[in-house]
Amino acid sequence: MVRYSPKTLYLLLLAILLLAQPCPVMAEFRVLKPGFETGGIKVQSGIFASELAIVRVDPKLWSLRVYKSSEPKTAQEVSTATNSDAVINANFFGTDLKPLGLIIADSKLQHPLQLGGKTLTGVFFRDRNQSKIVFRDKFKVSNEITEAIQAGPRLISEGQSISIPQDSSTRRSAIAIDRKGRILLFASKDRFPGLSLVELQEILLRKELEIQDALNLDGGGSSQLYVSSQNPGNKIDVSGGDKVPVFLIVKEIK
Repeated sequence: MVRYSPKTLYLLLLAILLLAQPCPVMAEFRVLKPGFETGGIKVQSGIFASELAIVRVDPKLWSLRVYKSSEPKTAQEVSTATNSDAVINANFFGTDLKPLGLIIADSKLQHPLQLGGKTLTGVFFRDRNQSKIVFRDKFKVSNEITEAIQAGPRLISEGQSISIPQDSSTRRSAIAIDRKGRILLFASKDRFPGLSLVELQEILLRKELEIQDALNLDGGGSSQLYVSSQNPGNKIDVSGGDKVPVFLIVKEIK
């Protein structure tokens, strides 16, 4: 039987712990159209790896709208139905497939703000001038707001991390706004091992992303992101295990 000295055992344990720490590797962004970029982040944790697909758009050139479907759909189905360049899942929903939390689409209130609970703590919205992510208790419905969804928890506020509970790893979707006002969409490409909320937050805090505010969207089987393209090499199809009722869609401003 091989015997190791205490020092050797300590070094082996230290190496295992270091390998187990998530180590994000950023992929360069690729410009598909002016103001529309895609990229990715691979997170290696020991022998396992997860990858986040990213879409980054300039809201001066691209509109971001809320799409509430009359029946649950996939992101690809919504992209085809709306002729959208990118689609990501948005609100959480109940076992009856009805959405939870605030929904404003095309300036119309379709579902009220949910005030209780510890999950749906944030609101992403667009008014006639800009996009914002705020805490739900700071949000007020007004005629200026054209699009809004509620999800959570909030992950980043004004460039700083927010205290969030540690949870298990799963697939994730998220939306963020960077210091230049660009909107970023994130979705897990792999069904396993996934990311915890804390791990997702740590990735979004990376300096090169320049994220100012970020909000977690519904994850798990709901997490899905679709980018349509005539070039197969530019297409992104992160399929979800579930069809969902609410999406955010990205279309070029003509």
